[in-house]
Amino acid sequence: MDLETENRIAAILMKEAAELRQRAEREGVHVYLERPKVRARPNSRFLTATVLGVQQSQCLIAFSFLLVILCVDALVLSDKNA
Repeated sequence: MDLETENRIAAILMKEAAELRQRAEREGVHVYLERPKVRARPNSRFLTATVLGVQQSQCLIAFSFLLVILCVDALVLSDKNA
């Protein structure tokens, strides 16, 4: 993950923490124990991790296909030379 993305995610988390702190000052510390009923936006850390996982899987699949193609080419060449 690049530095800009990490900084953007950190800024989102800091904003959420500040909002929660202000709400706790108004309503009491029990707000830290509540689960949000409806999230305004998806969890950016989860989505970032999911996208990175998919990208890694795609790279692995592409590499596997490349190896298969190279092995098939090697077998075809060895058959031609035999």
